[in-house]
Amino acid sequence: MSGWVSLLSAVFLAAAAAPLLAQQAVDKGPGSTFNNPQQQQQKPSEDPAAQDELKRKVEEAENHNKAVAANNKGVELQKDGKNAEAVEAFREALTVEPGYELARQNLAAAHYNVAGEAVKQKKWAIAVENFESARTYDKGMRERTTSPLAASYNNLAAEQVDAKRLDDAVASMEKAAELDSKYTPELEKLKAYRDSVAAQQKGGKSK
Repeated sequence: MSGWVSLLSAVFLAAAAAPLLAQQAVDKGPGSTFNNPQQQQQKPSEDPAAQDELKRKVEEAENHNKAVAANNKGVELQKDGKNAEAVEAFREALTVEPGYELARQNLAAAHYNVAGEAVKQKKWAIAVENFESARTYDKGMRERTTSPLAASYNNLAAEQVDAKRLDDAVASMEKAAELDSKYTPELEKLKAYRDSVAAQQKGGKSK
């Protein structure tokens, strides 16, 4: 088993990629004239439809302003190197306004940065989780993350082999091979190793 650990660990990432910077929103966005909603109702309309529309616009503006504030909080946290906390701030912005594209891009960048920190610490499960999240929130991240994510899956497989979690190790190596075909030979060897271990265990039980 130690041979497999050595083989799979040979592709450790030397260093994390340069962190990505989040973008701060400089405007309040659509409906920003409703920052003080009470001022918009100097002459209330008696038309129920008009009143409903006004209410909708006020709520939309208030929600957007909350999302902008959460996004900008995340930017400041990132500047202080608090990437995990920045992730939560950007998530809050998206919870308030799911279609807020700037917050979505910033969330992807924050996940990417958390993954980079995990790589430096050789915490491969955390690296994998956050590289995957970066790709989910921003499809433009896919090319940037393919190589480090594949290597992180490879290194996670090494940890799983060491922990005798061979099925999990194979699953991780399958992910690595999907991302980069250079891992396919290692995947096939690992599958054969897992099957041989399973056969030995089965044979031992039958005696």
